[in-house]
Amino acid sequence: KTLKLKLRHFTATDYAGVVEALKAKRADMGFMGPLQYVLAHDQAGAVPILGEVYNGKPTYTARIFVRRDSGLRKLEDLRGKSIAFVDPISSSGYLYPLEVFKPAGMLRSADDAQRVFKRVFFAGGDEQAIRAVLNRFVDAAGIGQYAHNLLRPDERDEVVHIGESQPIPSHCVVVRKDLNPKTVTALQNALLALNKGP
Repeated sequence: KTLKLKLRHFTATDYAGVVEALKAKRADMGFMGPLQYVLAHDQAGAVPILGEVYNGKPTYTARIFVRRDSGLRKLEDLRGKSIAFVDPISSSGYLYPLEVFKPAGMLRSADDAQRVFKRVFFAGGDEQAIRAVLNRFVDAAGIGQYAHNLLRPDERDEVVHIGESQPIPSHCVVVRKDLNPKTVTALQNALLALNKGP
């Protein structure tokens, strides 16, 4: 209504799909994490127009979650265990969680993951990954810190984190580089106005 435009939205099945949609001009705008933004900027010239601030911070972390009753207390306990991540080009759902294992001497590169863990899965989303831990499909999940909030309140106590990454730049809203500047300004204003709503 605010933009006086007909908008269509879609949820991509993976992060690469959002980058490709911007590149192919099938999408004018996308919401993405920092790594996807770098790829979208590199490949499609995408421009950030808004950044996410969550709990007063423009950053968040990745965490390694396990079940509280699993007996897993430290990162080294995950050697030979199964782990779920989100997507191969996810910052908080793959790259940063892998970094958490480096100081523990478990990984030097992403290629080491197949050697260190019994199985590595890509769950497709934070909720799917943390639920895989909750439901005992995997021993651990490397995902964004706020994935814990995707569980029902009665489930949250069953899952704890045993490792945490350095701060990660938050998600952003990007647009195609050739989108009309007046449309971009109107879009920014309309999205920012949502902060004042219920």
